[in-house]
Parts: sequence; structure tokens; C-alpha cells
Amino acid sequence: MKINLEQLSSQFQQRLDQFKIDPSIKPVLSFHEEISENDILTTKLYLQHPTQEIGLAVTIDKIYFSEPKSEQEIDRFLKKVLEPYFQLIQDPDPVLDFPNSLTSYSAIKNKIFLRLRDPDYNQEADPNWIQFPICQGLHANARVGFWKNEKEFCSTPIDQRLLDTWNIDKEHLYEQAMINLKQEHVLLLDPRDPTYTNKISFSSLPTNTIYALSTINYYNGASVILVPSLLASIAQKLNENFYLLPSSINNIMLVPRSFKPGIKRMRQTLLAANKEITSERDFLSNKIFYYDSLTNQIECVHKESDEDHYLA
Repeated sequence: MKINLEQLSSQFQQRLDQFKIDPSIKPVLSFHEEISENDILTTKLYLQHPTQEIGLAVTIDKIYFSEPKSEQEIDRFLKKVLEPYFQLIQDPDPVLDFPNSLTSYSAIKNKIFLRLRDPDYNQEADPNWIQFPICQGLHANARVGFWKNEKEFCSTPIDQRLLDTWNIDKEHLYEQAMINLKQEHVLLLDPRDPTYTNKISFSSLPTNTIYALSTINYYNGASVILVPSLLASIAQKLNENFYLLPSSINNIMLVPRSFKPGIKRMRQTLLAANKEITSERDFLSNKIFYYDSLTNQIECVHKESDEDHYLA
């Protein structure tokens, strides 16, 4: 049975209000569902400081909330989580770059990003998660994310309840995500080099080769195709349009039109890359897209068909 997180937050906050806590430090409680990079859905309780951008996140076992709890049980649980919260606000950890609560929009707005998704391959776990149609066969999901360290990235999807909490609409959310995306450092790479050490200059782009587009940290790099000015600039330097092959959520292959590989050959290249290199977690799509500089639009030009299945 799906948990009503808003109702749960209200119930726990009401019990917390019975505690004798100084209002200047009494936390604001909220529950959120988060999905890890391994697509594991968890529920977290956030204890947010009432005035400062600091707080504590506690992962909750859903079994604990599988049936109504008495006020005494809730009170015991709150006392247990309040102890580390009070310890945190007395001695804040400077390493906590990402606010443990999502209730403060000003604290997380620079961490909003868009992740590409093919709805035919990757169905949403929750219909309330915010998404934007990019073109036929390609969507973008809005998420909040941060780097725990140099190798570990964590993120959570943004839903309508968060937009209501932040008092913003989808248009504002998209604009902020695009502001953040445009600040990313974009790289052109040699897709034949799995280490991505061979970086290609944007100033000179021959048309007789295939490129890979990504970001400087090689994470969520395929989303750079959402920046129309970037695609227009590449088309201008190539002096032609190009195909886009989504080899993963982290990078996307770019094939100049005059390279003339043919749909069948591009299809084989894409399927081979997705099968042999791309992990299941990073998979994006087996479709082929085309950028038209006259319309400054991306369109899907080839979907998976029955005769292609044996290649997958």
C-alpha cells in the first residue's frame, strides 16, 4: 500500500509539537521518497532547522509505517532521531555540502538538473515525478543531485509536492535546470577511446569522424543536447546537420550527416555500444535522433523495429 507522505509528515509534526523544544531550533519534519543511482526506492525523514539551511536525513524502513502507529510509538521514534539532530545543529559538519532537507529551495536550486529518459524503455516509478517532453521518444526528468565524493553521485526525483513546497511551477523549474546545465563545461571526445582522454577542440571539426558529447565530469553528459545554442554552434562549425546516438545518459555520439554511415550502420554501432559498454543503470535509448539546424530541433528518425531485435 502506498504511503501518504504528506499525511505522515503532518502526523509526525503534530506529535513533535507536543515536545517542549525551543521554537528557534525545533525541526520541520517532512518525508520524501528518493531513488538511488541503483534505482532503489527509499523513504527518508528530513529534520530541517527552522531558519538555517542545515538538517538531518534519516532513512526509514517502510515496514515501520505499514500500519497505523500509536502516538506513543511515534513519540519514541522522534526522541530517537532528535538526538543526532540536536548534535548536528550544535556542531554542524562543514562537509555537508548538500542540504539534508529539500524544503529550502534557495539551498538546492543550483543542484537541480535534467536527466534524459526514453519512456519506451524506462517507465517512471511515480507518475508525480516532474518530466518534460524533449522530442518524440525522449523526455527529461527533473532531479536534485550532489556529489558525495569524486566518484559517488546521489540524486532524487522532483515531484509536484516539492514544487508546491518551493512555491514554483514547472516552467520556473525548467528554467533553473537550464541555467545550471548551461554552466556545465561541455567536452567533445573520441568515442573510440573508452578512457575519454582524447578531447577534441570545438574550433576545428572535421566531418569524416564520429564524436561524443559529454560534460567535464562525464556524468549526465547526454543532457547537453538540451542546450539549443550548443547544438547550433556545433552545426555551424561542421557546416551541416548531424545525427545523435544516445550511447548512455552520460554521453551521446554525434555523427555528421556527410559521414553517410546509413541508418543500419548507425543502428549497429549504437546497439553494440549499449550492449558492450553501457551499464544497465546508465542505459538511455536505442533510438536514433537527428538535429536540424534550420528548425533548431531534435527529431527521432529511427525507432526499434522487429528486424533489429536480434542485434540487441
